Amino acid sequence: MQITILAPPVWQPVLQAAAAELPASVAALLPVLVDYLHDRHAGITPRMAGRLARALLQDGGPPPIGTRRGGLIDWSRVIDKLARGALPDAEPQGGRDRRRSPATVVAPAIPFVLLDRVVLPLLLAAQKRIDRCCLFGGDGHALMPDGESFLADYEGALEAAMSDLTMGIGGPPAFFWQHRGIDAAALSRGLGAGAAGRGLSEADPETVALLTRLEPVLGPMQVQRTRAQQLRRSDMQSGGVRPREGGVTGIRMSRSMDDLNDMLVSEYTNEPLMMLDRLVNSGFMVRHRPPFQQNRRDVLLVGAMPLGARDTAARLAKVAWIDMVARLAPLLQGGGLRLSDFIWLDGDRMGGLAHGAASLPQALSLPHSANLTPEERLRFVWALDWLPGLLDRRRAYPPGLEPPVGEGDDAVETLRAGARWAAGALARMPAGAGRDNEAGRLDLKDYGFVHVMLMLPRPAAGLDSGEARSAIMMAGQTLRLMTGRRQSASILWVPQRVADLDGWALSFEVGPLRHLADNLPPPGAPVSDGDPAAGGVDMHRLAGGLIGLWLTHLQEAIFGG
Repeated sequence: MQITILAPPVWQPVLQAAAAELPASVAALLPVLVDYLHDRHAGITPRMAGRLARALLQDGGPPPIGTRRGGLIDWSRVIDKLARGALPDAEPQGGRDRRRSPATVVAPAIPFVLLDRVVLPLLLAAQKRIDRCCLFGGDGHALMPDGESFLADYEGALEAAMSDLTMGIGGPPAFFWQHRGIDAAALSRGLGAGAAGRGLSEADPETVALLTRLEPVLGPMQVQRTRAQQLRRSDMQSGGVRPREGGVTGIRMSRSMDDLNDMLVSEYTNEPLMMLDRLVNSGFMVRHRPPFQQNRRDVLLVGAMPLGARDTAARLAKVAWIDMVARLAPLLQGGGLRLSDFIWLDGDRMGGLAHGAASLPQALSLPHSANLTPEERLRFVWALDWLPGLLDRRRAYPPGLEPPVGEGDDAVETLRAGARWAAGALARMPAGAGRDNEAGRLDLKDYGFVHVMLMLPRPAAGLDSGEARSAIMMAGQTLRLMTGRRQSASILWVPQRVADLDGWALSFEVGPLRHLADNLPPPGAPVSDGDPAAGGVDMHRLAGGLIGLWLTHLQEAIFGG
């Protein structure tokens, strides 16, 4: 690449002329942008930087000078392309109002993010394309005789290359706009910026790729079951006699017909006339039970990966869990369980924690779809305000949170360490804005149904059904789950490689160890090109089998069959 450094007498007049065409507030940003980018060997020209400053600040002035017809870069088009990458339009030809989209990119809120993660790589790619780079130097550099015309020629070539890149002509792949767009849109909403002193959030690119491309294939029985479940109400919301909770604490007198089921057997020994008098006037003796449990919330689903989504198999399990939640959420809404929450916990070997918590939207009805597309799944994630926490690569290191250091051949030690970490992570979760309890922390007793889904590395020595059941009991005890209050756990054993089908297995509190290889949907036409990292395995069918097992279990547990 040809690199040319211009002396100040060449570039300073051009910079001053470009600043004179801008409002004062925008002109103040111009030299800052030039210095920042040139220090990183990205040779933006003053006029390009002026239009960039106007787009970043959205000063409300006339539209940028650049147009497609003139071959000039339109930075507002770049920002809009990021928003469309973060959340594709629901209607073709831009029929959806981007201002009402949950994935809107607000440039003035995140100028550094756009500059560092979008503008800089685009400029470097454009320079590589034209094989030229022009930088502004300080005093001491030789004065180029035709420097002004050289800079104008360089600007025209760079503008044309940048315009082609942003219009998709030999530019970065669509994934660039998806990944950077998700980051920009999430940070535009003030979510995750500087959280816990960890800097700006950044979504894990491999997980984003799976989230936006994976198309799980469910078996026909699971699709039929999901469609039949849409009109069914949960047992937690069904009418009729409410179940008694707790034990008998004594005997009391009552005249309520609701207590007839608890009337003592000795009452039936009275003469008919006396019994009638006791039913109508004096009252009858009943077993005294504690009050009904009044749940503040309905359902809590927790996905916990103590060692984090660090390889393809773990990332596939994470995206399959997100897909399962997206399919289950409309059923919870339709079953009257609108006060439901979802939590994802990501860890690492050092005891780090990244989490994403979301609640079912109260004012938005989620559409039922047996065949969920990647776009619908991504739209669901945005609808629940689940970003950036759900995909964030950063970790916080809360004091006192033990690292999940039990990985190895010993399944018991692996499980104990993972469950201990998950219990500590849950204890540090806030109750959530607008529904805080007195302690301000998440309390499992607030929920009518709780299910914690641990995802642990498969032990090299393997597992049998007996060990799996023991593992579930141990996990429930470590997590302090109360089975009498509809609190349970399950374990997904994840192999090191996606292609190791025999290594994928699920442990539930009831029943034998479920091997994923025995529960895959029937093979059909390929959905899309296979992923080389999957070792030739159809990841869409694999994810569909895993989602089907999870959905079947949760539908039976929540909705009663």
